[in-house]
Amino acid sequence: PYFVRFLRTPAGQNIASLYTHRAAVASASLTNLADADSIAETSQFLATLLLIQGISDIDPKDKEELLPHLKAWVRKPAFRGRLASDASERVVWLLTEDRNMTAPLAVVRSKLQASLERCDALGCTKTCTNAELQKCSRCKSALFMKARIALISWRWI
Repeated sequence: PYFVRFLRTPAGQNIASLYTHRAAVASASLTNLADADSIAETSQFLATLLLIQGISDIDPKDKEELLPHLKAWVRKPAFRGRLASDASERVVWLLTEDRNMTAPLAVVRSKLQASLERCDALGCTKTCTNAELQKCSRCKSALFMKARIALISWRWI
């Protein structure tokens, strides 16, 4: 949640387009390495960025450069059933705005965003605006409605 929160701040804007560009530039060398872990890491991170920030700021040239590599990673026999293939496929869906995947991706996006507006106290189901939630002074990631609730939750951490 911390990183997703950061993506919604002014400092986190346009990270999706910057990382898409970096992935496009590096895609040929990643393909040559054929390292499933590197491709999985790159694709999973990019999928998260695109899911949260969207594709409106993505340079069409970067998309054009990256898509053939992503599709090759999805089809690569050594990657089948592994995160490299699955995450690459999610990036393809996001970059091409695949209509069959719009609803499932919207569910994932809403779950990610809902976690930013929910109190992290055990058993608490209340939601608030980000401004109403207080950051945990211990981990700097968990959000609580009140400092008293955070103290109670620390006993369970």
